Amino acid sequence: MSDPVTMRGFLAILLIFLTTQGFAQYKYEKEFRIHENEVPENAILFVGSMDFGTKIKWYKETGIEKISYEAKTNYNGRRHSIEFSEDGSFEDIEIEIRPDEIPSETFTRITEYLASAHGRYSIDKAQIQYSGDPALVKEFFRNRGTAHAIESRFEIVISTRVEGNYTMLELLFSENGDHVRSSKVIIRSTDNIEY
Repeated sequence: MSDPVTMRGFLAILLIFLTTQGFAQYKYEKEFRIHENEVPENAILFVGSMDFGTKIKWYKETGIEKISYEAKTNYNGRRHSIEFSEDGSFEDIEIEIRPDEIPSETFTRITEYLASAHGRYSIDKAQIQYSGDPALVKEFFRNRGTAHAIESRFEIVISTRVEGNYTMLELLFSENGDHVRSSKVIIRSTDNIEY
């Protein structure tokens, strides 16, 4: 590799590889409404035991690598989404929140990361995500106790520019504001979700 032309070619290929690997994860999900009878029974039983007392809408979600089911509802004035795997196993509950509801130290760490990684951006959506042992998650929601026994994370969707193009990114952060992962959101204008 002592030849300067070969070395430049190698560096060019390496740069292209590193640039495209920055967003190796893509988030493409197509959600469509389904009837409850199309949902795995254990998912229906889990949601029924949550005692939301509000209308539940079921969705099947197909992504690049997986199929899942989601129950969506408005509860206590907030959008809730409970996600299950293809076989109906509980995955997580997401609750839409305002960014200013994220604890201040955590939010500072998140915004510092966003500013350093993306410069200018706007937050389109924020959610708190609860996962872990399904029985403990249910207990947390029933009694509104502390969440120390379950995992909580923050999901932030931002609009920004990547390589000069308008892009939506979904970023996941730990409870303390540490960046976990980023995914580029692939949007289809026909994908509209109702709660």
